[in-house]
Amino acid sequence: MSPMEAGNDFVPDFGGDGADSASAEEDFTPSFGGSGSQKSVGKMTEQMVGVGSWYGPGFHGKETANGEKYNQRGMTAAHKILPMDTWVRVTNQENGKSVVVRINDRGPYVDDRIIDLTETAAKKLGYADQGTANVKLTVVRYPKGYDASKGLTPYKQVVVQVAVFKDQDKARSFKRSLASRYGGIPFLVDPKEGSFHVVAGPFEEREQAGRVSSSLKGEGVNNFVRSFRK
Repeated sequence: MSPMEAGNDFVPDFGGDGADSASAEEDFTPSFGGSGSQKSVGKMTEQMVGVGSWYGPGFHGKETANGEKYNQRGMTAAHKILPMDTWVRVTNQENGKSVVVRINDRGPYVDDRIIDLTETAAKKLGYADQGTANVKLTVVRYPKGYDASKGLTPYKQVVVQVAVFKDQDKARSFKRSLASRYGGIPFLVDPKEGSFHVVAGPFEEREQAGRVSSSLKGEGVNNFVRSFRK
């Protein structure tokens, strides 16, 4: 999707220093809710603050959650719940630099991180070397046809469950070994009632989870697909 497809009058600013600019109409007032969000209602938007990170070489060329090929040199990002093709201004609160990126993937699923950028976007924000930074997200444009008045709700996602441990350290160790062996597949530890489930995903589509499940079974890794809500 090109910037012009996001809206006839929308021209994103892909880099630079300073405060947020009014790239959309003055009466554009999206609802930006969901767990972990911090509302700061202004003239145009509500905002989210948290930790930003980036992902690069290990995922370059791999399929993103919306089916595109991940390009570490592009200006895209992963977010847990924002609709695909949403344009977001990301501001590094430590130096004031900001960029506009398009959401085309899901994640990050680590601690309090709220967005995963490409390597190029992280470099423009000045945190590629350190890995993370405190950032502010401002929705610039939702995708065409999205009803922002309904607010944001977590997607009903699915995961591929691989193993269950009583010991969290063992679960994390197993997750790391899987991530090292299958670099193109995201893995996480999903805590549930005193046990720690190692899963692949989450995925928006059951078909996508099914493909990963079949691939893992072909490698001798027993698993099953189940629902997931973080």
